[in-house]
Amino acid sequence: MFKKTLLAAMVLATAGSAIAETTDTNVAGGNITFYGSVTDTTCNITTNSGADFTVTLDPITTTQAGESVGVVADNAKQFTMKVSGCKQNATKAEKTLKITFGSADISDDEKYMVNNTGTSKGVGITITKDKSAIIDFNTAIDTAVTGEEETELKYFANYYNYGGKEISAGNVTTAAQYTFSYE
Repeated sequence: MFKKTLLAAMVLATAGSAIAETTDTNVAGGNITFYGSVTDTTCNITTNSGADFTVTLDPITTTQAGESVGVVADNAKQFTMKVSGCKQNATKAEKTLKITFGSADISDDEKYMVNNTGTSKGVGITITKDKSAIIDFNTAIDTAVTGEEETELKYFANYYNYGGKEISAGNVTTAAQYTFSYE
């Protein structure tokens, strides 16, 4: 499933780059940016649409968001990542699979993702274990997976009121990345 999704994404990216070509004239040189990653972990991931997926929360009212800073329990949305075939570096002793969530939109206290591109003010998104216990960003979280068995990792996306009484209606848009490692 992941390989098919990756192949489709590569085809779309290649097609998109052909459409988005630009020409600079009289150029003596330029910069090339390369992106890559080295990891001690590989896993098969199954979600609602592959390794990259979307979680859509049901709307909340400003009343549900409340007037206090913190996690909003109303309309939290569970999301599941099914992992299998996780292989760790053969030279290391068996360790537990960890997941780390990160984002370019993380708040200074690393509790939530700010709403940088949405129109709502004072409301972001956080990831929780149980609709209330925040998962720290940029921290490896134990999944209890030690081998290649198939396991469902379940988390919740919650709204997070970071504006207190100063919130407004609108849409909330942010993004997170996740990585796996053995520690």
